[in-house]
Amino acid sequence: MSEPAQYYIAKPGGEPLGPYTLSMLKVMAMERRLTPKHLYCTEGMTEWLPVGKLLESAKFPIPALVGAREADLPKTHLTPSIIMLVISAIACTLSLPFAITAVVQAARANSSLDVDKRRRLADSAHLWLNICYIVFVLQLVMFVALIVCA
Repeated sequence: MSEPAQYYIAKPGGEPLGPYTLSMLKVMAMERRLTPKHLYCTEGMTEWLPVGKLLESAKFPIPALVGAREADLPKTHLTPSIIMLVISAIACTLSLPFAITAVVQAARANSSLDVDKRRRLADSAHLWLNICYIVFVLQLVMFVALIVCA
C-alpha cells in the first residue's frame, strides 16, 4: 500500500490546513510548529488522528520541546561559557580547556530537542564552567602572589 502524498493538519476544533507532504510535516515538527495536540487526515480517512503517531510511524517522533514553555527549559549556560572562553583565550590561562568543554556542552544542550537530554547537557556545561571559574581564579591569585612576592 502506497503512502498518501498529501496530509491535512489541524488543531482540535481548528480549521484544517494543507495539503502538506510528510517531509513538510517533519520540518514543521523540527521547527516546533507542530504539537502533539495537532491532528492529521488524508484523502480517504474517516477520522482525524494525532500527528505524533504519523511521525512516529515514519521514524520521526515529535521533539519533546514542542509546546514546552521557555520558563520550563533549563538554562544552557552558553553565553557565560563563551565569555569565559574569550577571557581565557585572551589571558592565555589554564582554564581554556575547561571553557572549551563548557561551550561544547552548552551548545549541545542548546540544540537538543529532548528536555531531559538538554537538562543533562546543561548541567554538564554548568559543571565545566564552574571548574573554569575556579581554575581561572586560582591562576589569577597565584599570578598576583608572584607579583607581590617579587
